[in-house]
Amino acid sequence: MDWAMKFLPVQFRETQSEFFDKKGLSWHISCSVTRSAASDELDLNCYIHILENGTQGWFSIANILLHLLEQLKCKNQSLEEIYLKSDNAACYHCVNLLSFIQQNNSTFPIRIKEYNFSEAQSGKDLCDSKTGSSRLHIYRYANEGHNVLNAGDMKKALQSYGGVKGTNVCVVFIDQASEPKIKSKIPGISVLNNFAFTEIGIVARKAYQVHEPFTVIQTAGKVSHLKTAQHFANEHDEPSAIPENETTNACDSQTVNFFCCPDISCNKTFARATNLEKHILIGNHSYRTNKSGLDNAVEVYASISESVQDTQINLIQTVSATTQSDATSNMINKGWALKGKRTNIRFSPKVKSYLNEICLNCEKTGKRPNYFALSDELRKSCDENGERMFKMEEWLNPTQIKSYFATQVTKLKSGTINFNSITDNNDVQSIELKEIKENVEQDEKLYEAVAVIEANTHNENVENFVDEVYTAVNM
Repeated sequence: MDWAMKFLPVQFRETQSEFFDKKGLSWHISCSVTRSAASDELDLNCYIHILENGTQGWFSIANILLHLLEQLKCKNQSLEEIYLKSDNAACYHCVNLLSFIQQNNSTFPIRIKEYNFSEAQSGKDLCDSKTGSSRLHIYRYANEGHNVLNAGDMKKALQSYGGVKGTNVCVVFIDQASEPKIKSKIPGISVLNNFAFTEIGIVARKAYQVHEPFTVIQTAGKVSHLKTAQHFANEHDEPSAIPENETTNACDSQTVNFFCCPDISCNKTFARATNLEKHILIGNHSYRTNKSGLDNAVEVYASISESVQDTQINLIQTVSATTQSDATSNMINKGWALKGKRTNIRFSPKVKSYLNEICLNCEKTGKRPNYFALSDELRKSCDENGERMFKMEEWLNPTQIKSYFATQVTKLKSGTINFNSITDNNDVQSIELKEIKENVEQDEKLYEAVAVIEANTHNENVENFVDEVYTAVNM
C-alpha cells in the first residue's frame, strides 16, 4: 500500500493563470499479490481509491483497508489470511492504525496476519510502478480533448480505453469528523518493522523473525465511515464478455473470410471486424512461441550441465560434511544488518586540551587552522619517549575538529568562556605540552651551540695547519 503523489487537475486547453493555484487530488494505491489455484503463478491486481474528501492520515487508511478487504473477499472466497506491507510513512507506521487492526481483526472478512514496514527511504515497490502507468493513462485521456478536474473525471480517465491492465478504480468519501481520538504509545515503534496480530495482542519485532518479540495490547475504536461514491467497475456490474470467434491458426492469403491481428507475432484471427477492434483495444495478444536454433542449443547445454552436476554431488557433500563444524562456528549472528542506535561519543580531556591550545593560538595570531593537517597530527604526534600521544579511539576527522573549533570560537565571542577558563580546565595537559615544547627548544638550541663549536674548532685547526705549512716553506 502507498499514497501516490497528488494529481493536479489538468485541462485540455488552459491559460497560464489557470495552471497555478490548483488543489491536488489524493489517491491511494493498493496492490494484491495472490497465488492462483490452477497454477503456481502469481496474480497481481491493483486497487485505486480516489479520495473525494479526506486527508492522508491513519483514519483514511483504516477505512480504505476495510473496503479493500471486502473487495478481496468478494473476488476470492478462498482467501482467509493476508500479509500487509507498506513504507515507513507516519500514516501507516503508527499506533492508531495498528490498534485498529488488532481490535477489529476478528470481524474483518479476511484476517490480517502480519504487517511489515520497509526501512526509511526504502519503500519503492509495485505501487510506484502502477502509479506511473496510471498517471500516463490519465494524461493520454486528457491530451485527446478531455478535462480531468475532479475525482469523477479521474476515474473516467483511468477506465478509458479498457482501463489500465489489472487495475480497479473507485471514488470514496471519508468523514474526517468521526475520527476517534486515541492516546496510546508503543515504546520504540520507530525501530520496529514487523508486527504480528494474535489473539493475545500485537507481537512486535525489529524485522521478520529477527530480534526478541514482545507483546503489546492496544485498543482503538471501530472505523466504518467510508462512503463509496463510485464503485469499482466490476463491483456490481460485470462487463459483458466479448464474443470472439478465434482460431489458433495463423492468417494467410487463403483465409479471406477472417480478420487477422495487425501484430505480426499475434496468431489470433476473428470472424468479424468489430471483434478485431475490441481485441486491439484490450491488447490480449496471443504470441506464437517459435524456438530458434539458439534456444535448442541452450537446452542441450543445460541438460549436459545437469548430467555433469550429478556426478559431482557426492564429492560436494563429502567436502561440506567435513567443513560443517567450521561453518557453524563462523556463522554470523542473526540481525547483523539491522540499523543500530547512533551514540554520541565525547572527546577525551587530553584531546580537548590539545585542541584548546591550538584554538587559543589561532585566536591570538589570527591564522586559520588547517583541519586536515590537525587530523593527521593527532594520529602522528608522539611524546618525548616516542610513544603516540593519542589512541585510535581518540582520533578525529577534519569535520569533527572544525565543529569543535567553531563551538569554542562562538563561546569566546559570546563571553560564555574566556581564555583563563580554558587554560584552567586543562592545566595538567597544557603544562605537559609546554614542558615537551620547552625541552624540544632547549635540545634544538643545544644542537646549534654544539654545531657552532665544532665549526669553530674545525676552522682553527685549518688555520693552524696553513700557518705550519707556510713556516715550513719559508724555512
